[in-house]
Amino acid sequence: MSEHHQNADGLMPSSNVFAGMLPLRADPLRVAEEIAMPAVVTRGRVISGFVRRIGCEILSLDLDLTFSREKYYEAHDLFVRAWTEPGPFEHLCRHYQCRYVSIWPRPNSKPYPSI
Repeated sequence: MSEHHQNADGLMPSSNVFAGMLPLRADPLRVAEEIAMPAVVTRGRVISGFVRRIGCEILSLDLDLTFSREKYYEAHDLFVRAWTEPGPFEHLCRHYQCRYVSIWPRPNSKPYPSI
């Protein structure tokens, strides 16, 4: 991503801000932490959107499509737990085994940042 200033070429005056909106990670706890940070700084003015990968991304990353939806829902539940339950706690499910969950900072949005 490259920056462009005072013109419409790319519409990106700050690549860091844009990159911050794209937590493309396989670890749901890292994404939960990355969303919690701007939620705290903006005092709760964060709206998150979570989507599953599409076919070409799954193929290019050599991932198994079989459990895509199941992993998506489990990750969503882990986000909500990480944002709402005081840690540390365990999350031991089929796709994510997290023995110690205690994200910091914790979002101040109640009950959790908008999804």
